[in-house]
Amino acid sequence: MVRGGFWGALQRRQASAYRYQQTWKQIPAKALRAGAHTVLLRRTKQAPGLSTWLASLIARKRKQVATVALANKMARMVWAVLFKGEAYRPLLVPQLDAA
Repeated sequence: MVRGGFWGALQRRQASAYRYQQTWKQIPAKALRAGAHTVLLRRTKQAPGLSTWLASLIARKRKQVATVALANKMARMVWAVLFKGEAYRPLLVPQLDAA
């Protein structure tokens, strides 16, 4: 219930600030999903390890689910690089022993 006067204005202002804050939280997620979608479209031109991982993922899941999974993987890599101070390590192709 929205009241008039001071309290009503305060409630409206807080609701507006909350919506603005939530919008800014969604921007990085949308950017990661857009980037993941682009990587998925050009998966044959990616590094061998990533290309192999994407091919196996698409074989099991729908493309939309694979896009979100890749965006999640990218977000975890960004977090590790920025907050843990780790160097970026590209995904490598698993080596299978011939013996």
